[in-house]
Amino acid sequence: YREISCNEYDRKIITRYRTGYHKLKINQGRQSSVVRENRLCSCDTDVQTLHHVLFDCPITVNIRRCHGMVETSLEEFFGNVNQTHTASILKSIESALNL
Repeated sequence: YREISCNEYDRKIITRYRTGYHKLKINQGRQSSVVRENRLCSCDTDVQTLHHVLFDCPITVNIRRCHGMVETSLEEFFGNVNQTHTASILKSIESALNL
């Protein structure tokens, strides 16, 4: 735990996504009482959950390729010891989805 280091902004973005305090439609729709099935991602293929945008969304496929993502679960993704890399992926996804 003490050996993990990253800058404050990276730590904050990782914390937001780990705790569910993000701007994905799954969370925004929950706050405004939108039915889960209507919280679709911009790609119109599935509900915009963190799992969807990290592993399945066609909009973020190039981000996964560019960053060399090999993780297949949220546990693996957030368990990555390179927190700067994790934060970089999350920032890229936010940008791609205009969050």
